[in-house]
Amino acid sequence: ILLVVACLDEKDPSVRSLAATALGQLHDARAIAPLIAHLAELAGKDTTDEENSAGVNVHDSLRNALTELGEPAIKPLLECLKDTNVHVQEDAADVLNQLHYLPPDTERKAAFFILLQSWDKLIELGAPAVAPLLGCLKAEDTSRRQGAALALGELGDKRAVDPLIACLQDD
Repeated sequence: ILLVVACLDEKDPSVRSLAATALGQLHDARAIAPLIAHLAELAGKDTTDEENSAGVNVHDSLRNALTELGEPAIKPLLECLKDTNVHVQEDAADVLNQLHYLPPDTERKAAFFILLQSWDKLIELGAPAVAPLLGCLKAEDTSRRQGAALALGELGDKRAVDPLIACLQDD
């Protein structure tokens, strides 16, 4: 396993992708930490190998490997939700979602669904989702702001009126 983990550091994206895939297939929990570390390193970056006809994407391979490792990966991925890099948080949420993980309480569910940009799930949560959605109106990501605004409109909560009006000034 250590030899395969070392291949995650190779320059060639195809080698890195194959190493991640192999680590997922080995089902050895020792692979979780290195996979997460490499996922965090690539968070928010385009990792598609344009020269490779197969369109290898190291980032996707890392996420898929963690998904394949299953339940043992959940606790370390939950720690990633606390990372300061929103892309790391989004990757962790994506893998957790693939593992059918659902946070135990409404507040954490709202934060989780925001990371996944699952606006329909936030609407289903109802009033408890309003405050976290209001926070999204200030996000750098335009699609996140737009999704939050639409979800708030669907919820029809009066607390959203003034913040939504303020968003009309947003380019």
